[in-house]
Amino acid sequence: MRKKFYLWQRENGIYYVQFIDPDTGVALNAKSTRCKNEDDAKFVIRKWLEDGIPGNKKKTRVFTYR
Repeated sequence: MRKKFYLWQRENGIYYVQFIDPDTGVALNAKSTRCKNEDDAKFVIRKWLEDGIPGNKKKTRVFTYR
């Protein structure tokens, strides 16, 4: 099973996520979770996967995982 995203913490203490497009396997641009706690960042990521990733102009899901 492929990874759905990569999560890392930058020097500023903020966690960033980079989602992987399930159709092409291409990594999308990194996005800040605005969280300094890993559990909080994972909660934000799960919410984005359910409701759609912010920044999409149509406010719809970029892709869905099932």
